[in-house]
Amino acid sequence: MDYIRKNFLVFRYSLLISEALMSMQQTELVKNVQNTLVSSGYITSKGFKSRSSCFDLTARKERLLFIKCLLNVDNFKQSQKSELKLISNMFTGSPILIGERNKHKEMENGVVYNKSGIPTLSFSTFQDLVLNDIIPYIYARRGGFFVKIDESTFESERSELDFSLSDLAEKVGVSRKTIYSYEHGKMDASLKIYKKLKKFFTNQIQKPIEIYTWELEVEEDYINELKDKLDNLRNDINEIFMDLGLEAIWPKKALFDAITTEDEESKEEVSTSSKDIKIITGLGSKEEKTKVIYQKIQQIESISQVIPSPNLFITEDKRNLPGVIKVPIIEKKKLEKLGKADLFKKISKLLN
Repeated sequence: MDYIRKNFLVFRYSLLISEALMSMQQTELVKNVQNTLVSSGYITSKGFKSRSSCFDLTARKERLLFIKCLLNVDNFKQSQKSELKLISNMFTGSPILIGERNKHKEMENGVVYNKSGIPTLSFSTFQDLVLNDIIPYIYARRGGFFVKIDESTFESERSELDFSLSDLAEKVGVSRKTIYSYEHGKMDASLKIYKKLKKFFTNQIQKPIEIYTWELEVEEDYINELKDKLDNLRNDINEIFMDLGLEAIWPKKALFDAITTEDEESKEEVSTSSKDIKIITGLGSKEEKTKVIYQKIQQIESISQVIPSPNLFITEDKRNLPGVIKVPIIEKKKLEKLGKADLFKKISKLLN
């Protein structure tokens, strides 16, 4: 029994050491991504360490980015993916997942992977994109690596070379129908065939992958699922918001608790100037320590410096918080007594 117990303790100790090392590497990856963004002129939020959050950083220059960093991108859970797409869509931002490994392999540089509808890059590919404006044109899917062909360039170049469809098909070892499909945007070329094709063309025949304008599919069922799983505090706040003509989406995997907007009926009223406003909202329960609440407020403050959106933090009880806080804080019982106009006045007062 002593032998078994000793082996178990050794195994447990090794596991803890491994997890600690991975945590350090993860933190280093977030820091490197942040430094890359800053070097390129982006404003970034602080890199808050949170395994469960659907994003680690927000960044803004010409565009708004929501970035998640993982050593192995397959560790990104489905709920995190759903919420990253949801939040990015609400703030008209672009989600990017950055990692080093995909399953048990190193991720290839210059390749865009797709993880449940989110563009996924290696750190080196991300560096090239942000620092050198090198937009990848190779993407991974089941079956290997592929390249999207620019139909108009492909057709004009083929005509100038005086190649028939059959001529070019024979030279690269595919069917005439395949060449026709490339030329009409009906098929993407495998990387192997693309390399053969480009030997015959002077101009670039590939299309860059639109990482920043990636089409997001937001799962409406998931939004409803979030509303059905509210705890007592969130449910109470949600009802207060509804009485005020507001509605909230309650992500569980974000660095804040809710995104609050006016409901559709209220948006049609002219009584407030808050049309289409999105409030980054945080909650502090009475069970949480003041230190934890203060950290949550700091997260929201940091994110709001990047996302051009007002913020609000609601506490379940009265708290004496340290330092200068730029986030409007209100107790739950006071929120119940406020009208919507007074609430927006409180928010805008701290913003101005």
